[in-house]
Amino acid sequence: MASNNMDIDYKKLAMRIKEARHRKGITQEKLALETGLSANFIGRIESNNSRVSLTSLVKICICLDTTTDYLLSDTVKPSDNSILNITALNETEKRFVINTIKGIKEIQAELIAQLR
Repeated sequence: MASNNMDIDYKKLAMRIKEARHRKGITQEKLALETGLSANFIGRIESNNSRVSLTSLVKICICLDTTTDYLLSDTVKPSDNSILNITALNETEKRFVINTIKGIKEIQAELIAQLR
């Protein structure tokens, strides 16, 4: 168990990566191929026998269509569409959400380009 909010619980991180990979329906080999990491290393991460760097974690997140928030946090749930009901927002709030998402997608595209 993590000793404070800044510590990473690598056991939970390993479990969440494996669960996200299973949800996506891909093998460790496929994840390795898509991230440029070795299948052996993916296996060691998922069994909590190796630590993952931030760069590798971002690559894994992109491939698994998940976020670092989900993999590192106890409070974010996977594919929880109930977090935000956009239909309940007014037009100003909807525009804010849409513009925020666009900004995040631009940053994500830049990160992907830098990682390749």
